[in-house]
Amino acid sequence: MEFVRATTLGILLLVSLMGCSKKGGVEGTVVDCQGNPLAGMKIIAKQLHPVKGYELFETTTEADGYFTFDKLLPTSSYELAASADGSTTNTLVTTESGAAGVTSTIPQPLTIRFRFSKDGATVLDSKSGLMWARNASVGGGQIRWDEAMIGVEGLEIGGYKGWRLPTKEELTEFLKSGGANPAEYFNSMGFVNVPNPKSSYWTSSSYTERSDYAWIVALWDGSVSYDFKGCNYNLWPVRAATK
Repeated sequence: MEFVRATTLGILLLVSLMGCSKKGGVEGTVVDCQGNPLAGMKIIAKQLHPVKGYELFETTTEADGYFTFDKLLPTSSYELAASADGSTTNTLVTTESGAAGVTSTIPQPLTIRFRFSKDGATVLDSKSGLMWARNASVGGGQIRWDEAMIGVEGLEIGGYKGWRLPTKEELTEFLKSGGANPAEYFNSMGFVNVPNPKSSYWTSSSYTERSDYAWIVALWDGSVSYDFKGCNYNLWPVRAATK
């Protein structure tokens, strides 16, 4: 009887130890703003309360946008970061890994809006389908409207031509996506040389009631106004996503 008890306890202990050695997991998918799966996206799982050996993991999405982590600390909080170019983080979400031997599924796909070209010169906005220059201060500063209209047409950025000034509607929607602090937002999204938040940008749209005026959009809040075309404002080149 004692032998049976000892054997039973030994089996229970072995099972317990095996259970403790199992890892937790997290799985999900990565898509763009149109719901299309994104392959080759770098996903980082960072533990919010670091435990040695479980702090940081990386993986890459498959052809259908699927990713999985299977070596996480069970029932532990992790921050998932999705990167479109291996360096710029587009999306952050906090989730909990599954219990030992279990893989939890994030409730919503990770959505990447901005995708950067390999050379880092251009950014595809999957929400609008437009391509923007990554450099938010093309031209080196503020210029007049006529200079901006002509100058942007001659640009070649990231091997692409056909650049133009955005329309009033395009630029308004784009800048308003930055929320309360657009400069900080666009910098965090990976754009570079985003100017002082109090700056404004030219649009291609003339003010219909006065041909010598054009619409401008403020960086700080996306508000729209108009000004004399001889004034100086920034330009942010845009183009259709296809060549």
